[in-house]
Amino acid sequence: MTKEQINIFKKVVYLLLAIGITIEIIVIYKDIFLWMKTAWFTYPPDRFGIFIPLLFLFIFLYRFIRNPIKKIKGNRIGFFVIVSGALIFMIGIFADIHIIQAASLIITCYGIVLYLMGSEWGMIMLFPFFFLIFMLPTTSFLIESIFSVPLRSMTAKITCKILNSTGSACETINCILYVFNTELPVQYYRESISSLMMHIILTFIAAEFIFIKNWSKFLYLLLLWAPYIIIAHSVLYLVMGWVYASGSVNQSEIIWAYRKWLPAILHVLMLIFTWAMIRKITGRKDHVSR
Repeated sequence: MTKEQINIFKKVVYLLLAIGITIEIIVIYKDIFLWMKTAWFTYPPDRFGIFIPLLFLFIFLYRFIRNPIKKIKGNRIGFFVIVSGALIFMIGIFADIHIIQAASLIITCYGIVLYLMGSEWGMIMLFPFFFLIFMLPTTSFLIESIFSVPLRSMTAKITCKILNSTGSACETINCILYVFNTELPVQYYRESISSLMMHIILTFIAAEFIFIKNWSKFLYLLLLWAPYIIIAHSVLYLVMGWVYASGSVNQSEIIWAYRKWLPAILHVLMLIFTWAMIRKITGRKDHVSR
């Protein structure tokens, strides 16, 4: 056999192996998949969980097409990661805790990628695999429970200070804005398309495609997702406050009707602006280095 034929044969073998492993994972984790599907479609804070594995699959295929594997270099560490995933799965079964079993799926799949494709691909896919944690039911509930009230309170306070500085009388009590005797509550994020999970997904997409190194991606996601949320929602309530102050009730009703979409649109615009600024800064650095 020629080298070309050997390479084709290896690719076919790895493809069949990947298909076999995928089928096994589906069979083993069938009940967990059903549990996650039920949570995604019944509990509002978890509704965006279904998009995360689809987004992961897109990124995996995108990275694979952009950086095709020239030579398969498996890593034995992946085997130990797979074993640890299997042990966690067994612990989840004995404890009858579904989220532990679901978490073991992420660890096992990462171990398979590391074992079959090597450490280089393990590093490339580390950030996307980390993000799969957010697909787990109750993760979004925990995020909402921990961050929702502080972010809503911060949004209300910032909005109220800006309104007061522009001559529009405003007070804030318990995440509620009082503008000219009008009560304007800062909505819970889980009730709209602009939920905390959706904002995190948008920031993740930007981090994955703007930056190359994993530490940069993690840092970007960690530092900027909350400010993006505060700014996007503050702009919405600022506009609402100014409209109420001017007495244009009809316009305020139109804006309020689109309150679910406007923060998400503003978030996307901020991400585009951030991307443009980073490109501009890095472009200048490259020019200076030359």
